[in-house]
Amino acid sequence: MAREEITATGIARICHCSPSSVIRIIDEAVELKSRVARLPENLCFDEFRSVNSTMSFICCDAEGSHDIVAILENRLTKTIREHFMNRYMNRERAAVKSVVVDLNAQYIKALFPNALDLIVKNHPQFEKVYDAYQDVFNALKEKNRERLIDVLENYRRSGQNMDTAISTLKKNMTAVLNSVEYDFSKGPVEGINRRIKSLKRSCFGFRNLDNFRKRIALIRS
Repeated sequence: MAREEITATGIARICHCSPSSVIRIIDEAVELKSRVARLPENLCFDEFRSVNSTMSFICCDAEGSHDIVAILENRLTKTIREHFMNRYMNRERAAVKSVVVDLNAQYIKALFPNALDLIVKNHPQFEKVYDAYQDVFNALKEKNRERLIDVLENYRRSGQNMDTAISTLKKNMTAVLNSVEYDFSKGPVEGINRRIKSLKRSCFGFRNLDNFRKRIALIRS
């Protein structure tokens, strides 16, 4: 039952025992490992809201079984760095070929093709921003490396927030181009996170991170 999105109280009621007994049995049955036996070659990184509204870090295999590699108490760079540095040797970390992270996009035009026409017509500055966004979006969608490079390199600053967005993409050009060249996505870890959110909602949240991690391990087993 703990593999399903059922509260400890609900399981206790069904099994005619106390919620503390349910938690104790889960605690005894599930061992949280400090590391996986072998780091996958391709990883997905993401974050989710865990206990006390804290944002926790999650990492999984980008291929195959999509097994969870790590769930950390926070998403701080220091925490993530120390976790992998302290648990895996240089040669193990050097064997990792890719790490997939966020690159968000909006799908407004595809859903509402006429919703922006009036705004674009009356606000030329917005039209420049929107056109730049569409150019980047389409280059990414088509996985067109040359087009993406052309869009970023030939963008003309307009004094709008898009200037910052384009500058960020150019600053991280290598990672951005990798997203075009490789087929990996954050789909696996996003799928895990959806189940985590559903579990947390069904159980009205968790106060203890280890208990939360064990329930996550169970719904993935």
